[in-house]
Amino acid sequence: MTIERHTLALVSIVGSSLDVLGALYLAYDLLGGEHGPLRTLPRGITYGMLFGAGYGLAFGPVFGLASGVAHGSRWAGNIPAHRSIDRSRDSGTTQR
Repeated sequence: MTIERHTLALVSIVGSSLDVLGALYLAYDLLGGEHGPLRTLPRGITYGMLFGAGYGLAFGPVFGLASGVAHGSRWAGNIPAHRSIDRSRDSGTTQR
């Protein structure tokens, strides 16, 4: 049983990419998580991969790559790490 060399190369590239992504998340966690210097990079890469894979399956790999880069960079800085909720407006009471 032999594996075609192109298939083996593809599996190696995918595995190496997942290793890099895992190392990025480990560095994110070790450098402070939400308050560290890597707070936007993993978010951008994650959104880029999700949008890129979704659009790549639907519209082809070139559009998926372009969409992944565009959406990843767009959504990287726009979603706050945590949202403060003002509960006084929801309950109908006022703070004194």
